[in-house]
Amino acid sequence: MLLYLSLAYYILPALAVILKVRKRKLNDQIQKNNAITTNSIMQLLNLSAQSILNTNIEQTTLKINNLNNANNTLSNCTDSLELLNFCNNNFKNNIFKNTFVLKSSNF
Repeated sequence: MLLYLSLAYYILPALAVILKVRKRKLNDQIQKNNAITTNSIMQLLNLSAQSILNTNIEQTTLKINNLNNANNTLSNCTDSLELLNFCNNNFKNNIFKNTFVLKSSNF
C-alpha cells in the first residue's frame, strides 16, 4: 500500500513533468532545425538564382557587344568585295562554333 501511494503521488507526477519538459525541448529543437534548414535552402536558392542571372546577363552583354562590333565592321566596309569577305569569315566562324557545340554535346 505504501509503495502504491508513493508511486501515485510522488514518482509518477515527477516522471510526467520530466516527460513534458523533454517533449517541449525536443519540439523546440526540431523547430529550430527546420528554421535553419529552410533558411539554408533559401540562401542556396538565392545564390543559385543570382548566379544564373549574372551568367545570362554576361552572355547577353557579350552577344550584344559582338553584334555591335559586327555592325560597326559592316558599316566600315567600303566595297562589295570587302563586305563579301566579312560575311564569308563570319559564316565560317559560325559554322565552326555550331559544329563544335554539336560535337561536344554528343558526349
